[in-house]
Amino acid sequence: MFRSSILCAGFVAVVGWASVAAAGEPVKFAMHRIGSFRSEGCGVGDFNKDGKMDVVAGPYVYLAPDWKPWKIRELKGKVDEQGKGYYWDFANLPLDIDGDGRLDVVSVDWFQKCIDWYRNVGPEGGLWPRTIIEENGNFECADLVDIDGDGKALEILAHVTPSVWYERVQGADGRWSVAKHVVSTKNHDFGGGVGDVNGDGRIDVIRPGAWYEAPADLRRGQWIEHPLTLGSR
Repeated sequence: MFRSSILCAGFVAVVGWASVAAAGEPVKFAMHRIGSFRSEGCGVGDFNKDGKMDVVAGPYVYLAPDWKPWKIRELKGKVDEQGKGYYWDFANLPLDIDGDGRLDVVSVDWFQKCIDWYRNVGPEGGLWPRTIIEENGNFECADLVDIDGDGKALEILAHVTPSVWYERVQGADGRWSVAKHVVSTKNHDFGGGVGDVNGDGRIDVIRPGAWYEAPADLRRGQWIEHPLTLGSR
């Protein structure tokens, strides 16, 4: 007997696994729509610090358990009733960038060619201020991953043609910011992931055209390229 869930973008729906009585029986799914905004990306986190997991998609955070929409930002773009078009928002990653204890949202944008973040100012603070981290070409999407191997997915793997990742860092003045790390300047098709490919205990970076062996010093060492072919062209 178990229950889990799958979060989908598009029409913003939460899909739950029904309880399974015995091994081998078919798994049933039930769809629970929590909004109608069409979005490329979505994420899950406790954005209002009430102990419940909320959903962020497009300009809204949907607050659990009633999924009341809380508008946090304005977005450029448009999607018609047939689902054609785009909003300029291709990832929604819950991450506390400024270290104030509230989950912010990291996003990427294909059209504006940037990675940015929106600072969580709380339910009474109005729309969340936007900060551009970097303009670095077309961003297809981005993921929160564990690159430093500490068991926490707090690093950002951006899906751009070069291979780069970002992490939040604290300066000598105590302020938090985002640092960029270059794995390779070689251009690849979009897509990426991480994992210990060679079993040396370090987390490697995987791209459609190569995998990059992590050095002992992830931030200053040289990543070694190895051939790899994923997908088809």
